[in-house]
Amino acid sequence: MPKKKLFIPAILSLVGTSAYLITKKRKETKQDNIRQALTKSLSQRFGKENIKGYWIDFNNDQGLEYACGVNIENDDAVVDSYTFIFNPENNETYSFKIINSSFK
Repeated sequence: MPKKKLFIPAILSLVGTSAYLITKKRKETKQDNIRQALTKSLSQRFGKENIKGYWIDFNNDQGLEYACGVNIENDDAVVDSYTFIFNPENNETYSFKIINSSFK
């Protein structure tokens, strides 16, 4: 009799865990695709060797647009930090605002 009582919760637990893992994997795949598109877009705009790092705020999405930031090193060893909006649907970056400029 106790085996029958544990059967339903065990099945529900397996279904819930499977749904969670599938959802998590989809989210990670989507974020990886957005990272790749942003890297390509920034490389075209600034040149790959000038980019010193970037970030994407996946929690602050505005519909299909994401708040982002990037550090760019100039030829004079000055690192400029910008914030901007990225639309992964058409690989468009816009609304660049400089937030910091410092020597390396």
